[in-house]
Amino acid sequence: MSPESEIILDIKNLSVGIRSIQNQKLLLDNVSFSVRKDSILGITGESGSGKSMTAKSIMKLLDEKNDFIVDGQLFYKGKDLNHSNDQELNRIRGKEISIIFQQPESIFNPIMRCGKQIFEAIQSHQRLSNVDIKKKVNTLLQSVGLEDTNRIYHSYPHQLSGGQLQRVAIAMAICNDPSIIIADEATSSLDENLKKGIIDLLLNIKKQTHCAIIFITHDLKLLTQISESILMIKDGKVVDCYKVNEVNAMVSDYTTSYLKNSIEIIEYRKYESQETYLALEFSHVYKSYDRYRLYPFFRESNQALADVSLELPKGMILGILGESGSGKSTIAKILVGLEEANSGIFLLNGVNVASNYLKNKKQIAKNIQMVFQDAASSLNPKHNIRYILNEVLNNFYNCSEEEKEKTIVDLFEKMSLNIDILDRYPDELSGGQKQRICLARVLFIKPSIIVFDESLSALDVINQKKMMDLILDLHKSFGFSAMFISHDPLLIKYLCSHVIKMGNGHIIKSGRVEDVLSFSE
Repeated sequence: MSPESEIILDIKNLSVGIRSIQNQKLLLDNVSFSVRKDSILGITGESGSGKSMTAKSIMKLLDEKNDFIVDGQLFYKGKDLNHSNDQELNRIRGKEISIIFQQPESIFNPIMRCGKQIFEAIQSHQRLSNVDIKKKVNTLLQSVGLEDTNRIYHSYPHQLSGGQLQRVAIAMAICNDPSIIIADEATSSLDENLKKGIIDLLLNIKKQTHCAIIFITHDLKLLTQISESILMIKDGKVVDCYKVNEVNAMVSDYTTSYLKNSIEIIEYRKYESQETYLALEFSHVYKSYDRYRLYPFFRESNQALADVSLELPKGMILGILGESGSGKSTIAKILVGLEEANSGIFLLNGVNVASNYLKNKKQIAKNIQMVFQDAASSLNPKHNIRYILNEVLNNFYNCSEEEKEKTIVDLFEKMSLNIDILDRYPDELSGGQKQRICLARVLFIKPSIIVFDESLSALDVINQKKMMDLILDLHKSFGFSAMFISHDPLLIKYLCSHVIKMGNGHIIKSGRVEDVLSFSE
């Protein structure tokens, strides 16, 4: 075992509460653990257990200014960060300790190009020439599996897919060779190939720099493969802390049952249509993003969708499967009007709405709703959850306060959400809780078509299955049509009867799930 001097991060009796909520149980309750140099500590637990709160506490992002009550000791290389001023903390953040957040969209400046943001992160901590910094940025982008580095460098955050933006966030996190890297669900939005590539990348960085990694994920099986030690958190408390190589480690029944949880596909789902018409039709749609330099002398186009045609029959749950950057989310954004196609036809219940979207915007919003991949950026940070949900009910229904409260309570019970979070703000919730709130907000509207854009990626297996079962129950009750976008074929097979497989903006294959995907895939 490494000597005590090699402990670079030591947390003792960390507790976190919220000042605005009286008689509220602690979000973190006496959490203690240590991290050694050149090691990997895995932190796991269900959505809302306190994993991300732990990460934010280490980065000193929770303080009284943000209405949090933080107690306990946090030592980094022997220095108590609780007694460090803002200037000292700014030197440590990003340089000594860096974090890869769960929702990359929320950390980037939307009006600054991605490469420039990494450029500034390096410039603030290292004395290098502008030429050397730009070379380093391109090298970093290549190292995280991004091929078209020139386009990525000059792209704005909204022009990249969720998976691409996550890799840019990882490049930013490792740009100053930190001593500790906190990966907070860093691979949840990536497909299996990219997930393996990112994990291999982090392991390679650890091998070269001897840094420590705190890997936060709900995937306990993954942690048993890459971590030396695992911390299991439940309801803000440490349930187990054990070393992976100790085969006979005494762990609680909760940890044992959590490890055994998985999504099992017993049989393929069937589509039984009671209607003959199409709820949605997408015909010969093209979408490209243009980047100008020294306009109008130079223009570079990136083809996001090329001649994409698809049909969504009424009552079907259609899966859209593909790797990050394949064009899945672009389809969703065009459907809900966040992006405009360069050409093509978009029919909603047989009516062409693409040609005059603004005129039909209100009707489309009632018929098509989207549950976004990045829940954090789709919730107003200035309002609590009660206000956000009541706003939807007020806009679409005329009901009393008691009826609204009952509607919320009933849905929360189905979605395994604690009613106590109604008085919290979005930044006080875990990523999984925020995604479920976004789904609840859409379900209140009762649209005829729901687009799920990687909506379950931040949830653990237990809550993924609960949410999928809930979606199926609601689908059976209300008969809505749905488009389920995911990089995980297991989720597609559990929910969908038909699937479209995409790659590089094209439809590679489409049909029934059993014809497109193998049972073992």
